[in-house]
Amino acid sequence: CPQTEEEWMRVSTTFERTTRFPSCLGAACARHIELRKASKADSDYLNERRRPSVLLTAVVDSNYEFLVVDTCPSGHLSEDNPPNRILERKLRTTKLPCQLNSNQLPYVFVADESFKLQENFMVPFRAVNDKGGEANKLFNRQLVRANQRAAKTLAIMAWRFGVLQTPVNLEAKKVQTIVKACCYLHNFFKRESAYYIDSNMEAVIKADMAPIVWGPNTTVIPHINNCDSDPQY
Repeated sequence: CPQTEEEWMRVSTTFERTTRFPSCLGAACARHIELRKASKADSDYLNERRRPSVLLTAVVDSNYEFLVVDTCPSGHLSEDNPPNRILERKLRTTKLPCQLNSNQLPYVFVADESFKLQENFMVPFRAVNDKGGEANKLFNRQLVRANQRAAKTLAIMAWRFGVLQTPVNLEAKKVQTIVKACCYLHNFFKRESAYYIDSNMEAVIKADMAPIVWGPNTTVIPHINNCDSDPQY
């Protein structure tokens, strides 16, 4: 995880160059990794669908690598404790860059609709009305494209680490450790192995939208519809 303002600003510069989204510190995401079963002591791991799962929240850079990773019981996710709060607690030890002047856009993270709109978390407009509709639609399109960095990173990792594609038959705390290990190994192989990103992964990166490869039984937090499918764009 970047620790200084300069490191975060380098992330932002690369993100703007590759996604055309300015002053972006990364793409935030939240996903449920489903457990095959949970004991009575693991009631905190029941999500909103009453299925046992571990919640992965993360921030990804433009190079499809994890910057921030956290795993916790999915029962900790609520209206009062959205994924934003979980990531903000992880970011307390870092120094995020500040807006230098009134002409510069503030630094933000881009996220999907599972996150709450905050000063430092940008999410899509939930409804596009007649007033400002085209501008809002264009903003949603650019934000979704930028946030696809996170969705594609998750797709690549799940493709390479098949344990994430189906409900995991292990204790919940062990699954938390496994998910973190997968994220760290993803970064390591992404940097060190020329074979980690094969032709299938290249296709995922070039696609407009990331495929859902978390398995038919795994809960995926929904995000906004693909704006690229709109015939006007």
